[in-house]
Amino acid sequence: MPLFKKHKGSQLLEEEDIGELDDVVLSSSSSSSGSEKGLHSLTSTTKTIHEEDDEEERPVIMNTTSGTTKISSPTITTPNRNHVKNDDDEYEEPHSEKTPAFKDDRSKLRVRFENINKEEEAQDLETPPQHRKQILVSKHHHDASPTASASTSHPLPPPHLASPRGSDDEEEEDDSKRKNDVKISLNHEHDDMQNVGLDDDVEIEITGTTKLPSSKSEKKSHQPLLRRNEYEESLLYSDSHVDDPYADYLKPQVMEDETTNSKSLLLKLLSQFPRVNSSQLMWLVRMAFQEFWLATVGTIFLLISTGLGLALPIYAGKIIDQIPSQTQGKTFLNEMALVLFGIVAAIGATTAVRNFCFTFAGERAVARLRKNLFTSIVVQEVGFFDVTKTGELINRLSSDTKTLENAITVNFSMFLRYVIQMIGGIVFLFFISWKLTLVMLAVVPILVVVALIYSKYIKNVSKQMQDALANSTDVAEETFSNLRTVRSFTMEEKHVNLYGAAIDLTLTIARKLSIINGLFTGGMMFCGNAAIILVLWYGGSLVLDEEISVGSLTSFIVYTLLVAASFGVLSSLFFDLVKALGATVRVHELLQRIPEIERRNPSVKESHTRELPSLNGHIVFHDVGFAYPSRKETQVLNRLNLELSPSTVVALVGKSGQGKTTIASLLQRFYDPTEGQITLDGVPLTQIDPVWLRKNIGVVSQEPALFSTSIRENICYGWPDRENPPTEKQIMDAAKKANVHEFVSTFEDGYDTLVGATTLSSGQKQRIAIARAILKDPKILILDEHSSSLDANTEHEVQEALNRLMEGRTVLIIAHRLSTVKNADIVCVIENGNVVEEGSHEQLILRENGKYKALVERQLIGFDEL
Repeated sequence: MPLFKKHKGSQLLEEEDIGELDDVVLSSSSSSSGSEKGLHSLTSTTKTIHEEDDEEERPVIMNTTSGTTKISSPTITTPNRNHVKNDDDEYEEPHSEKTPAFKDDRSKLRVRFENINKEEEAQDLETPPQHRKQILVSKHHHDASPTASASTSHPLPPPHLASPRGSDDEEEEDDSKRKNDVKISLNHEHDDMQNVGLDDDVEIEITGTTKLPSSKSEKKSHQPLLRRNEYEESLLYSDSHVDDPYADYLKPQVMEDETTNSKSLLLKLLSQFPRVNSSQLMWLVRMAFQEFWLATVGTIFLLISTGLGLALPIYAGKIIDQIPSQTQGKTFLNEMALVLFGIVAAIGATTAVRNFCFTFAGERAVARLRKNLFTSIVVQEVGFFDVTKTGELINRLSSDTKTLENAITVNFSMFLRYVIQMIGGIVFLFFISWKLTLVMLAVVPILVVVALIYSKYIKNVSKQMQDALANSTDVAEETFSNLRTVRSFTMEEKHVNLYGAAIDLTLTIARKLSIINGLFTGGMMFCGNAAIILVLWYGGSLVLDEEISVGSLTSFIVYTLLVAASFGVLSSLFFDLVKALGATVRVHELLQRIPEIERRNPSVKESHTRELPSLNGHIVFHDVGFAYPSRKETQVLNRLNLELSPSTVVALVGKSGQGKTTIASLLQRFYDPTEGQITLDGVPLTQIDPVWLRKNIGVVSQEPALFSTSIRENICYGWPDRENPPTEKQIMDAAKKANVHEFVSTFEDGYDTLVGATTLSSGQKQRIAIARAILKDPKILILDEHSSSLDANTEHEVQEALNRLMEGRTVLIIAHRLSTVKNADIVCVIENGNVVEEGSHEQLILRENGKYKALVERQLIGFDEL
């Protein structure tokens, strides 16, 4: 939809009206002057609209009734064109017996007015009469081909070609030159206003001219309005090859003062420099200085090794100068050789100490970082893992932390070393020959410009590479976690292709990265070698002029190579730093992220969560509404009201996907309700420490999670007292009550049998999870399909143990089996996220046409479960 903006001196309108030609209402406000009452006149002549098929031409008429100016649509026949309907192509058929000209959604006419403030209104009243008020209108065509479009449409002239409406001769100009261009001229002159009645028909003149501000001062006066209005980037016609002639003028980003104050070339180049967040950089420095003593020792030996390395070219130059003279003979050569050998040996020893200190410091720093990062991830709320991929988190723990390790240790030591080497080398270069040094440094600006341009691209591509690697890791993790399902459906080839596609994406990005690195390295090498050639040429001339010696030129060349190598390594290290900063952003965000369901910090006296002095187990859901963070548009619970009295057993039944398991998740405060609240003994769950809450809740889920450790440790997993582990008798009692002891006794290692080493059936895993809940001895118990994997005999035995366990506890049962539900104190039928029936089994089974009764009957005849 084309955008038309109201400029300085335009007709003042109270509100914005956008509509199609057949149903456009233009509300004209009266002037604030008392003598200028009535409607503004609309002076125009009729222009017919021509179509490609030469059908009947009809005028565009504007009817003015009751203070409102309405445009009636012309009626024309349009050729049949292929057209793809978009969101803007909505048309409401007018109440007319004639076929609207634009009914087929291929031709449109839209008008847009924009508000101005009171100060601009006052300025409008002072505008000379010759400045006619103009509103631009465009007929919008959707043609199938560029040829059709070109033959039927001509865009409005650009602002710099616009001119005011002229004489009568100009008004009678051939319409073919202004085809499909529309202008509605509104006149402020009081004489014209007096001659227009409410019932008069006023015709519209369609012209190709418009009046826009031309002077610089006028344009500046419109800049607040242009900035205030959002620019909608669209074309006058649907064809993409037709440019909008008003885009450059109306686009708010293109302002006069910005074009006149253009940035210099240097500033533009600096703008390509990757932005470094100072807080992230300081965080990297602080992490490095946590190993202060190792870093200090490494830095000392780094300074020694670098200083000794800078002395080598001086001694090499002296040797070369003495060879032609033969005044001191081989004695001097032997002495110099011994000196050089000692320097090289000292460099080797100091470098070894330096590498050890920085490498070990890096390993310790990254180990600490990984521990802190893992801790930060584990304490996040469950909803965080609903929207964050596991593979991405694993990539942060492995790849990103390794990148940071290199940045704060090896890269840091190399950066310090080569900075000293480059600065020291330049000092020696000036000492040898300042003329030759200036010649050599002439290529440095070129290298800096190339490096700045390159840094922009390397940062973006490196981020793409990290994201692609995280995606491939996620694909692999998902495949391995669900390998049984993959194997049962024989989908190995599909997952191999998925992982291959993810790796191919990383390869594509790596190829792009390699091309960029290759071009940069080749360009830098060319510039460096060109500098060496330039030094040899000019240095040779200085030797011939006896301004420097051959040995000095040799030393100069070596120092030049050292400076060039240092600059190249620093460039590479800088881009590694850019990569590290990208990893820093992701890792730092995870480390600093505060869980939405925050754990209570014992070291902080003031906390918004607390532990209850005693727990009775009275739970109330009051008008609770909830939607999962990953599916916010889907409401799972709708103003749910549910009460669990202390020491009662409440069973939730209903079809799958109605919100039963969600209720259990909210009770454990894995999520917080989006509406309403949940209270425990009268205290909102949001005011209770979630760690303390979960220690007092036992859970047996439909799919129990066992860890790759012994059966004993899996049973003890939920034991609340970490310092005092349970006794062997307590473990045995819990196992016997859950019917675990019998099958564990058949294993060679008994309770020390590793879960991963022995294949357990689903029923055995379920019973171990029940033993875990029995040993925990919680005040609140949640049984989510706890008996779904048990056979009839085992279920009966386990149910007897659970009946003893449930005494004196608040129990929430989520089940489909009638045998599990019928003994509950209260049965609640959940449907569409709310309780639709509530009562005991006996009460609900007697209700005629009841939901629960229907579920029971369906299960009894084998059609369904509760």
